[in-house]
Amino acid sequence: MAAAKAHQRACDLLATQRPLTVQEREFVLRHWQESQNSTTVTTLAGAFFTPLDLAKDLALYVSGAVRLIDLGAGIGALAWAAYRNMVAGYLSPPHVEIVCVERNPEYVAVGRRVLPEAEWICADLFALPDDLRDFDVAVSNPPFGRTPRSGRGPRYTGRCTEYHVIDVAADLARRGVFLVPQTSAPFRYSGTPDHRWDRSAEYLRFAQQTGIVLEFNCGIDTAIYPGWRGVRPTVEIVTCDFTERRTSRELRLPPPDEQGQLALLAA
Repeated sequence: MAAAKAHQRACDLLATQRPLTVQEREFVLRHWQESQNSTTVTTLAGAFFTPLDLAKDLALYVSGAVRLIDLGAGIGALAWAAYRNMVAGYLSPPHVEIVCVERNPEYVAVGRRVLPEAEWICADLFALPDDLRDFDVAVSNPPFGRTPRSGRGPRYTGRCTEYHVIDVAADLARRGVFLVPQTSAPFRYSGTPDHRWDRSAEYLRFAQQTGIVLEFNCGIDTAIYPGWRGVRPTVEIVTCDFTERRTSRELRLPPPDEQGQLALLAA
């Protein structure tokens, strides 16, 4: 009952003609529920909106960026958190450019109210305009696993949609920050007592086909964040530098220490 009332309040805010305040935008991001709208089929779309507090921590990795693209932006939680981070601390905020790509027009309509500062493109991320290039950073909470998709990445040929999205992002930006299933990350950190590297066969296939290596973050345990709606996915934040590609020989090297512990945390 409380969730339904909060959702209705979010809808009422979206229906107003005036610009939304910062507090109102965040209220919408926290409480607008895609499952309450009959035109949206969340499970088929693979869309699970990022909890806002998790989005704010992920946005730590956009510092210094001026041009950012959010692939599969939903209603804009990642883009909103990134925007706030990119202009924070400036008396005269620098000009930033944020592009949000989302194929669901209902999500785009909400996103344009939440983050009108961004350019919203209602399009399939596997069929993007050719002029979308040279971004500082790409962010995404992509659909996970074998969800339906219209296309594939330029190099990766496997089954995981999240890897296809990262492969697309590699041609758009210099670096990337992504929220992926823990099984798709090359490490286990969030919600686990034994932090370790764990590179699956599918991850190695992705890395060998693309040259992209997914790296550890600064120690964000995503298991502490409530706010997922109707699901409780186990996820990790991964980062990558798209300007550096690894060879197949480098990718076959064993984990950095024999115990499988994250050397970064042990340091």
